[in-house]
Amino acid sequence: MPDILDVLAQAEEASQGDEDSEDDADEGEAFTWCVDSPLPPTTTLEDARRYVQGQAKDGVQCPCCGLLVQVYKRSFNRGMARYLMEIVLEHQRTNDWVDVRRLPVYKTGTQRGDYGYLRWAWGLLDSRKGDDPSRRGSGLWRPTERGVAVARGEDSVWSHVLHVREHVLGFCGELITIHDVKKFDYRDLVDRGAWWVES
Repeated sequence: MPDILDVLAQAEEASQGDEDSEDDADEGEAFTWCVDSPLPPTTTLEDARRYVQGQAKDGVQCPCCGLLVQVYKRSFNRGMARYLMEIVLEHQRTNDWVDVRRLPVYKTGTQRGDYGYLRWAWGLLDSRKGDDPSRRGSGLWRPTERGVAVARGEDSVWSHVLHVREHVLGFCGELITIHDVKKFDYRDLVDRGAWWVES
C-alpha cells in the first residue's frame, strides 16, 4: 500500500501548481508541528509518517499539515451499479455526454456521490471539464470503454476500494461483475432498453 502522506503530498503539490518551497524538511530533520501533536517536537518526518500510517485506519489529524487522514473502504454497491447502467444507457441513446441530474437514479436521491467513485476509483466514467473555474466540473459524464464492458457484465471490478479522499490506496475483496452486486436488479433494465440484455 502506498504511503498515505506521499499520496496527500502529491495531491497538495498538484493543487498548488509549481510553487517551489525552500522550507521543506529533510527526512531526518525535526520540524515544528502545525497542530498540537502527541508526538514530541524532536520527532522526525519519517517517524511522523509511520505515526500517521499506523493511525489512519481510525482517523488521525496529521501533525505536519493538520488535515484529517483517514482510510475509507468503499464497496462497489447497487447505487454505483445503477448510475453506471443509466449513464451507459443514456450515452448509448444520445451518443453524447450525460447530465446525471436528469437521470431517474439521481432524481430518487440514490447515493448522489456514487458516480464520482466510478470515475476516480474504478475508472468506469469520464467527466467533462467545465468552462467555469469556480465549479469542479460540468456535471456531464460518459462511460469509458471499460465502463461499458462492466455494465454489460463482460468485465469485472474489485468489490472494494481503499482511499484517502479521492486518492486510491488500493483495492480489496474479490473481483465481481455487475451481476454480483447485492440488491441490484440487472434484469429490470431489459424494459429500459439495455441492448445487451437478452429478454
